[in-house]
Amino acid sequence: MLELLWAFISDESSLLDFTAAPDSTLLLERVKQIYGVDASDIANGNIADILERIAAKNWHRFRPDP
Repeated sequence: MLELLWAFISDESSLLDFTAAPDSTLLLERVKQIYGVDASDIANGNIADILERIAAKNWHRFRPDP
């Protein structure tokens, strides 16, 4: 998604850390296309917050069958 060979991402990382663009609009659009999640309201672009939203949307995919 970030189009990088590797990246160190911490809980403080932002989408803006991985783009030369003045804002994260393009990366947020890619999040929406790839994961089906609108994260445009996460103003700081915090990757941990975005991943939590992706996980919340898709939690049923990963839970074990009863």
